[in-house]
Amino acid sequence: ENITADCYVLFNEEDLNKHFILLNQTKINLHEIKQIWNAIKVITKFKSSVQKSALEIARAAGWDDNLKEIETRVTTAIAALEEAGYVKRKQNMPRVFADSILSKTAQEAIDKIMFSQKFSEEQKITATRIIKSLFSSKSRKHLQSDEAEARVDYIADNLGLNIQNVISVVNLLRDENILSDSKDLTAFIKKGENKNRSLAITQSYGKIENFLCPLFDEQEKSFHIKELNEQAEEYGCKDVSPNKIKIILNFWAIKNWIKRQNKDYSKNHIVAISCQPQVELKERLEKRHILAEFIVGYLYDKSNKILEHDEPDKDEVLVEFSVLELQIAFAKQVQLFEVKASIEDIEDTLFYLSRIEAIKIEGGFLVVYNKLTIDRLENNNRVQY
Repeated sequence: ENITADCYVLFNEEDLNKHFILLNQTKINLHEIKQIWNAIKVITKFKSSVQKSALEIARAAGWDDNLKEIETRVTTAIAALEEAGYVKRKQNMPRVFADSILSKTAQEAIDKIMFSQKFSEEQKITATRIIKSLFSSKSRKHLQSDEAEARVDYIADNLGLNIQNVISVVNLLRDENILSDSKDLTAFIKKGENKNRSLAITQSYGKIENFLCPLFDEQEKSFHIKELNEQAEEYGCKDVSPNKIKIILNFWAIKNWIKRQNKDYSKNHIVAISCQPQVELKERLEKRHILAEFIVGYLYDKSNKILEHDEPDKDEVLVEFSVLELQIAFAKQVQLFEVKASIEDIEDTLFYLSRIEAIKIEGGFLVVYNKLTIDRLENNNRVQY
């Protein structure tokens, strides 16, 4: 909170019309800043520090224009008021209510709501409207990255509901396992001519990791990437490259499995030391390889079902899934693998698969309330901006 920064934009006058169209869209005038200041004076009437979303502040200011432009314009106005010393903006206070919809269809969710004993009759009507809005937002997200209506303040605004009412119903939807924290995700699965290219990439990197593992121990050693590449080829790694070795070592370093640094005189010379006994590193790799191959196989099977109703010659297929779904599916195969996987293990493996580009993870789905924290410094209501 104590760090401040200035942002400078370098531009050519001729570029303004071509590349700075957004400046006109987000341009804010003196009258609008005054409106936001008046709104802040109202909402800080009883306490000087408040937490409100940009949309709530905009509505308090009497704005009723396009939702997409509001966030930027409100924060621009608040920045101007902060510069003038009227307010101080602190860290945002986002609250995530859910990151997945467990029901496969809106109708399935509505049926669950109607049979539930937890909702009052009035709440059932509200919950039905909210779940329809969330499904609509989720489907629109695939088309145009539009996720604004998944914010509880936007839902309340769109449906004409009180925000606390929306929050209480969303919490009931969580209690009934209609909404959850199982993490909805989408991923692009690579496909070739009747082959799982994602699996081929995963197995290729797995073999390189198996080659590298015995070379690292708790004694500091020097390595030359190109020499490691040649040795890996001799080991039988067909698709190895210096870049792939660097990706693996970088991932290991991120996970704090090894510590490594480059030599000043060469980007291909590194000094590295293992942060754990070699046996532990080997066990971690084995578990991750099992999980990685299971996940890409599982998602590949899902992609085949999609292709039955879609274009069969696509190079990449978008597949919807959740972390919880993967964990449950893997648990059913536990006799086969004799390995248990936590949610963290699944997430870690997905991170690995995205780093080696076996799959391309797309954004998830959130039901969120993003509040700005604002402290009012100028307490005289007569003061105008």
